[in-house]
Amino acid sequence: FTGSRRPYFSPVSFVHPPSMPGSAWTRLWKLHGSVNWSWEDFSGSSSRRIVRGHERGDGELIFPSLHKYDESRKQPYISMLDHFGRSLERPGGAVLVVVGYSFGDDHINEIIFDALDAHDRTHVIALQYEELGEDHELMRRSARRRNLLVYGPDTAVVAGERCPWALADPVDSQTADLLDIPFDSDAAPDTDVIATAGRFRLGDFNYFARF
Repeated sequence: FTGSRRPYFSPVSFVHPPSMPGSAWTRLWKLHGSVNWSWEDFSGSSSRRIVRGHERGDGELIFPSLHKYDESRKQPYISMLDHFGRSLERPGGAVLVVVGYSFGDDHINEIIFDALDAHDRTHVIALQYEELGEDHELMRRSARRRNLLVYGPDTAVVAGERCPWALADPVDSQTADLLDIPFDSDAAPDTDVIATAGRFRLGDFNYFARF
């Protein structure tokens, strides 16, 4: 968005390097709209632009519907999705951490999976809130690609192999507090108990934000 008073959406900013974050930045992608985005008509003109203002009920949020794919090919989503795809196809590779998405939208899956197929140095870590069945597209693809990792609450797929979660090393007083956020287990500090089963919970926004 460009400007300070009623800032408007500028697709050109996506292809203008000086306006983009540097390589050291972590980029947060939110691939739908917001309730404070709306269309605004130019006065005395038939042109319109997307502005960011106060929250309103008819904002440009994409709601789940039969028309979601068609809506995603309009502005501002087409610019966001195109730039998202280019970011995943950088020559040096990229690391994408996915939270709160169950890979149910084909138009987003196509961008992610195409990048993984074309670039071995691009990796995706998919944190899932619920366990996915073996017939889910994400699980089938993760079994074939080493650069697609899926972390579910009960199992994880790493290097194409799906296994249940377990602590491989004893927990000590320094790691207990940190591990307690992403991993729910009955392991106690300063014991020799290892390979303790537990539940991974970073697919839950509450624990992900705390972590």
